[in-house]
Amino acid sequence: MLNYFDKNAEYWWSGNSHLVLLRCLNPARLDYLRKIYSEKPRRILSGTRVLDVGCGGVLFAEELAKLGVPVTGIDPSILSIKVADQHARQSELAIDYYAAHGEQLPFKTSAFDIVCCCDVLEHVNDLNLVIKESARVLKPGGVYFYDTINRTWFSKFTVINLIQEWEFARVMPRGVHDWNKFIKAQELDEIMIRNNLEPRDRIGLHPKMDPVANIKRLFMLRKVKRGRIRYSRLAEGMIFRPGRRQFINYMGYSIKKVRI
Repeated sequence: MLNYFDKNAEYWWSGNSHLVLLRCLNPARLDYLRKIYSEKPRRILSGTRVLDVGCGGVLFAEELAKLGVPVTGIDPSILSIKVADQHARQSELAIDYYAAHGEQLPFKTSAFDIVCCCDVLEHVNDLNLVIKESARVLKPGGVYFYDTINRTWFSKFTVINLIQEWEFARVMPRGVHDWNKFIKAQELDEIMIRNNLEPRDRIGLHPKMDPVANIKRLFMLRKVKRGRIRYSRLAEGMIFRPGRRQFINYMGYSIKKVRI
């Protein structure tokens, strides 16, 4: 998997790569994160330190930085980190980037107020260790925010068969996702609890279901494959929103317990 992201690092911000589709998740993520903090006595303000684990090239970390908070991003792909740093400089965003693995974070204990791990947990080699390290660098009372893919028959059909395997609908290369590494929500809760993280909320994350728009998008996909339009055109109007259904994606948050 690391080799894949190294080989495709230059395409993180390309409008002609399937990676652009990942940006469609960011509005729903940000809205959810804002909701979390609207229920707390303080908002996401300058001084709230955020760590984005597995930031890639980078998509979500820049959205967080635009809120005016200090953001740090880490990813094992050195080439992706170089692309992320270059793009942040061009966008005049102050983000610190480090090439590192989630299993061994190069930060002091209790260094961050928020740790984000989005679209990453289903790719890591040691899930327990990644969460353990994330909990370690999180301050007591801090927020661990995540989204990932549920291990269900429906996720296998959509994410593996439809999106990766079947030629007529495939939007990403084969092997990017491994269904066996998808995570059931209960499994994730158990791991977080073992690592001093208290699960608080979990909701589904899915595309807005508009049958007419989805049919049009299938025709657009054929044009993408033939090189007639770019992936960025396919992403236009693709909206993800929270909901009850957790058959494929879900997101949620936990709070690091304050030990007495």
